[in-house]
Amino acid sequence: DEDVVISNGRVVTFLADPDAKLTRTRGNGAILTVRDSGTSLSVYDLSISDAPNSPSGIGCVIPTASGAPSLKLARVKVLRNPGGGISISGAQFSITNSIIAANGSGNSALGGVQINNITVGGTHVLDFNTITANFGPATIHTGVACSTVIPPLTFSNNIIYANIVSGGGAQVGGDVNCSTSYSDIGP
Repeated sequence: DEDVVISNGRVVTFLADPDAKLTRTRGNGAILTVRDSGTSLSVYDLSISDAPNSPSGIGCVIPTASGAPSLKLARVKVLRNPGGGISISGAQFSITNSIIAANGSGNSALGGVQINNITVGGTHVLDFNTITANFGPATIHTGVACSTVIPPLTFSNNIIYANIVSGGGAQVGGDVNCSTSYSDIGP
């Protein structure tokens, strides 16, 4: 019933039974936050859902020192977080075989996945996921939104479909250094 913060260079792995759920019923902020240089979190087979307020279900934030935290999600469900699904800033990440659905709201800063402040190379994978039914205010990219991305990133084999967009927003958009291949995107 509280937020989980992984920091201070810790290396943590969550292995969950099928249908296990991490949720939060009160307070503000992400259900799960990864921060600080050298910190690493790997999550397998867990549902992260129903955060009561913003910023998102999962936050992976830029560290205050040099280096970056690392987030690995495999077979994870990020569902029904009104502040948004996954927010990654200045971190390495690998998100595979996961479902990111029904996140965001008319007041949230993001819908499904937000990736920003990626200024150096490293691991940046968003492959084999379903990103759908996410929502946000007009003009934001509600499936996958990228900003301030320096190294070219290509995300592949995703279904990014039926996210609710309006006012110039798109399923996938933002920085020109984020692209997709072999993916089903629309409408």
